[in-house]
Amino acid sequence: MKGNVLFLKAQCSKSEQELLRALRAIKEADSRPTDVEATLKRIGIHPEASSPFVQLIKNALDSRGEFELLGPKSPCVSHDELDLLATLNYFMKHDDTSLPAGDCLTRMSTYMLRLFRDCGSTLRDTGIALRARPAPFMRHRH
Repeated sequence: MKGNVLFLKAQCSKSEQELLRALRAIKEADSRPTDVEATLKRIGIHPEASSPFVQLIKNALDSRGEFELLGPKSPCVSHDELDLLATLNYFMKHDDTSLPAGDCLTRMSTYMLRLFRDCGSTLRDTGIALRARPAPFMRHRH
């Protein structure tokens, strides 16, 4: 794990831990797709709504080789995973028209924006609670 060791239980709520377990399992989805669906279903995300989450994780892993997604049973959490939770929380709370101008969001691909919006909308519908954290694109504003 890159950087400081952060323990999952200290950094994430129980619902965030379940969400991370599901997102981490996507990495191994080719061998066990039913595990991903079962984990997502436990937090209220039905199989028909899981596609944006699968695509989001696959794209993050493909397009950004340094994205650190730990194993499903890891007792730790990476900084990238915390940033992912913060970004999902942002899109869960904001609609399409509230994107801040001049941020890295404007440089994000339309496809990735759509995936984040779809995931945020699904999470909002589940009623899952994510801890308030500064979104990574908001921390670097000048």
